[in-house]
Amino acid sequence: MCNKCNRLGHLAKDCRRNNATAKAHHADSDQTHHEEYFFDCDVNGTKTKAYVDTGCGPVVIREKDAIHLKLTWKPCNMSIKGYAGGSAKAVGLANIKLRVDQAEQQVDALIVPNNTQEIPVMIGQEFLNKDGIALLVKEGHVRIMNNQDIPVDMKTLPKRKVAIWAKEVTVVPSGSVAFIAVRIDGDSLGNDYYIEGGFRGQPENEWCVERCITKDGGAVCVANVSSQPLTITPNMVVARGVHCQAENSGSEVMVRQKMSSRYEKSTA
Repeated sequence: MCNKCNRLGHLAKDCRRNNATAKAHHADSDQTHHEEYFFDCDVNGTKTKAYVDTGCGPVVIREKDAIHLKLTWKPCNMSIKGYAGGSAKAVGLANIKLRVDQAEQQVDALIVPNNTQEIPVMIGQEFLNKDGIALLVKEGHVRIMNNQDIPVDMKTLPKRKVAIWAKEVTVVPSGSVAFIAVRIDGDSLGNDYYIEGGFRGQPENEWCVERCITKDGGAVCVANVSSQPLTITPNMVVARGVHCQAENSGSEVMVRQKMSSRYEKSTA
């Protein structure tokens, strides 16, 4: 927990909050965390954003996100201990079906005040320590899956989405659309990435990423659907995309099969 703002999910040295009144809302930045621990997750079948914190005991959901996810919970005043001895009190306890990456479990989740954390869902040991759940960390890659599905080679797993970062400051007025210059770390080949598109931010501070294909040095179309100006800052995750790969058509497969057959006959 941050001693400066009393929120979970970052340390005081990384805190970006101050006492000034903001004139524009800023999209949440992921740069103060380990990028590989951010996941898209499903809560009772509804998608949202999550951060996996192996040092956190419970699964924790912000109250406004719990409302947005249409969760029901019972009163709870449990205290949550955070970094450097900080603490926060929960307002409720909900039982949810949580799916992260390749794993799914029924877990209890604490509902906390909105000012407690910056991330909609914090996933802790309540989920990670469930029977049958495996957390794999290798060469900078993090995957979560069912024990029985653990592959010998992590490369055989379905690809995770790649973070697409803003390159420069862009202010998008309310009700306007802008193209955001982006970069994709670790891609020197100019690969294409497919972005499904959808809403980011929170109710009343929402912005929409249009479905598109982009690449390192390309752009992403963002629509500000809130009533306030939207400020996109450098090194901020604008969207996440999947590496595009060429598909083999039926004719290509047939040609390859014929060529293989001819080769086998010629060497017989």
